[in-house]
Amino acid sequence: MTAADRRLAALAAALAGDRAAALLSRLATPGAGEAAALAGRLAAASRAERLKALGAEVAEDPREVRARAEAAAATERPALARLLISLPAGAGAGMAAPLLLRLCRERVSA
Repeated sequence: MTAADRRLAALAAALAGDRAAALLSRLATPGAGEAAALAGRLAAASRAERLKALGAEVAEDPREVRARAEAAAATERPALARLLISLPAGAGAGMAAPLLLRLCRERVSA
């Protein structure tokens, strides 16, 4: 089962509840059976557990975000590179214009 299948299973369980397993049984991926089983298990859990599972699946790994920021910074001038590297840590406010910050965040998240 792929990461996308796990995310879809968690999303279906959170939003479709008891119908999640039936919805995911229509997937045409190699991990569809496992995804449907996972969705069924999650659907039987409490709402809080379903939402926690969904949050865990959609959360970004901070190491990946940092790696993307460093890769983007390597191709830029020093001042912009410092700004790009500071974004994953939550910094950047006051360092540049809001439009530039938004463009830098988009570049790091892409």
